[in-house]
Amino acid sequence: MRANVPGVARKSLFDVIDDLEGGRLVQVLPAYRSGVPAIHAVFPGRRYLPARVRVLDAALSQAFSARAERYATWLARAGTRA
Repeated sequence: MRANVPGVARKSLFDVIDDLEGGRLVQVLPAYRSGVPAIHAVFPGRRYLPARVRVLDAALSQAFSARAERYATWLARAGTRA
């Protein structure tokens, strides 16, 4: 997505948090909120899950948890802006 051209797009906050925090995008409809995003990692079972897949799962969980914290912080600040 190009952030240097005018336009309106409905994007997940999860996808654009870097640009919002960096001031490259602005929120135009603060009263409108879509649902909370869900991200799922699906495995056939944990019993014989290779170690490398368990490591990937842990790394993804950590990365998305950190991003979710930024997401929640931004939403809290955006709620106080008028």
